[in-house]
Amino acid sequence: MRQIHFLPYLEIEKEFIFGDVVFWPFWRLKSRRIKDERVRIHLEWYFKKWRDNLSNKRLNITIVSIKERLIESLPDDERERIQVACNILFLLHAPQNDHFWPLSSDNFTMYTKNFEESEYRLVSMTGSYIRKEGLFSSKMTKKIKFVKPDYVPSTRSSNQFWFYDMKYYRAVRKAFNQKYNENWFLHFRRSLEVFISSYSNVHSLSYFNRIVSLVTAIEILLDLDTSGSSKFTKGIIMNLGFNNNLCRISQELTKINRNIRKFSQSLYDVRSKFVHGKEMSDNDINHPEFGEYYKKGVRLYYEMVKPLLEKNNCFKKRKIVEKYYHLHFNLFPLISEEEAINSKNDT
Repeated sequence: MRQIHFLPYLEIEKEFIFGDVVFWPFWRLKSRRIKDERVRIHLEWYFKKWRDNLSNKRLNITIVSIKERLIESLPDDERERIQVACNILFLLHAPQNDHFWPLSSDNFTMYTKNFEESEYRLVSMTGSYIRKEGLFSSKMTKKIKFVKPDYVPSTRSSNQFWFYDMKYYRAVRKAFNQKYNENWFLHFRRSLEVFISSYSNVHSLSYFNRIVSLVTAIEILLDLDTSGSSKFTKGIIMNLGFNNNLCRISQELTKINRNIRKFSQSLYDVRSKFVHGKEMSDNDINHPEFGEYYKKGVRLYYEMVKPLLEKNNCFKKRKIVEKYYHLHFNLFPLISEEEAINSKNDT
């Protein structure tokens, strides 16, 4: 039995490699990548069934594999490794999400097809907790189409923001390559799974459920006792490397420290209010100073991964003020660039 893994709802322009995981556009590169004509014809037949829900055009399928093991049946740990790579790409993408062509984590969900190239039948096996299986053969297979759900955003090949910050991209790729089985990276992988679930666009996921999942993802990432807003906030401050001596360097660093504390505590309070059955309102969606909780929280999570990469020798250590200068403008742009540069020069 052969096996192929693919991302039906993610379109890319060309092949690229993340560690030992290869991503490539099926329709553009199928003749070059699949030499066995019988396999290629079978996959063409199958992937033509994946259709856009509005235009009914075939989807620009992305194939994903471990190196050149394109159509081999993979063990569970290697399939998981591929999905981890997909999750990391979405993490790199999320903070720069395009307002006109936004993507959700659903675009990065991997599907698997088992097949024999000589048998034109469909075997479906779906679901993660409740497993559903189906076998379709003969004339029925001609009629079956796999239509993109309406909640999954449409993509375009130019919308690839995981390359936006190449230093970050290289650092997390290095961690994926060299630190995959280390304990800190295991926490990161588990945290990332929860983070990914918070960014699904499925209709049943409410705004405040996203907040609960996001806060949980941060707690897993911290790997500390975060019971209560004070401990949660302290853990974030420790993760980002703030301390009293650092805050004495400049007033601007004190401002950043204070803003992160205020936002983190408020984020946790919104989570607790929802979890403990309090009445929620529009005031719990937007912070009065810093804007939308979830959107800002996604950016905070993204920034919190950097110190972990730095601590584990994957991210080049940055100068103190340079580090917090970037953190400041990514989260809380409250001072001018000129003031920040002057502060940097003073140190």
